[in-house]
This record gives sequence, C-alpha cells and structure tokens, in this order.
Amino acid sequence: YQAHVLCADEEFQDWFRTKCVEDRPIVVRDHFLKAWTTGDYSEAIAVLLRWRLGIESRSELLTDETACTKLAEIVLEFDRGRGRAAEKRRG
Repeated sequence: YQAHVLCADEEFQDWFRTKCVEDRPIVVRDHFLKAWTTGDYSEAIAVLLRWRLGIESRSELLTDETACTKLAEIVLEFDRGRGRAAEKRRG
C-alpha cells in the first residue's frame, strides 16, 4: 500500500475509526481524519504510526527504525479484518 491509497480506502477509514475508538482517545481519530480530509496523507500515516508506537512527537517518529514495520503491521491487521469480513459476507 502507498500511504495515499491506504488513506483513501473507505474500508480502511471505517476500520481505523472503529479501531481508534476501541484503542485510543478520540483525539487520535480526529487528528487522522483531519489530516486525511485535507489531503495530508503523510501526516495521516504519521498519526497511525504514532498511535501504534505510542509516540507523541513527530520528530521522535522520524528517528524510530520500527516505523515501517509498524505500518506494515497496521496494514496486515486491516487486511486480515477485511478478509474475515469478506468471508462473513460470502457465508
């Protein structure tokens, strides 16, 4: 996934909103949606990574070597969930 493709995916947006409500304060979700709706996809992805890594500052994220791994985990988690949803629809 490229960042802008992932952020523009409506299934991903729905999944992420649900996930944020479960896992994090609503401010994280609101920050993600604000970045996404203004087209600032790199910031939206940074919000995802900070959420997953528990990092508050953007400069700290940029030096974190695990950021790409964590992004991959987020995408895999989303894909697994989407696969399960598709299986349920097929019955």
